[in-house]
Amino acid sequence: MANDIFEVERALFGNSNFVDNQKLKSYDETTIKIVLNHQKENNLTNIELSNHYKISRNTIAKWKKIYQYSNI
Repeated sequence: MANDIFEVERALFGNSNFVDNQKLKSYDETTIKIVLNHQKENNLTNIELSNHYKISRNTIAKWKKIYQYSNI
């Protein structure tokens, strides 16, 4: 899964290189659902979730519309 790939990238290259490559990443449906479930389970806002996973708030909002996740 994409989440596993990000963990390996962080371990190999550290956070500085990881931040530089944010424009190039993509997510599969399973990973998107994991991220959105993480938000639900931990009662996170879109801002908190975007900071944790380094994803745009707009991307998270779009995913929630597509996959019909409601705000908690």
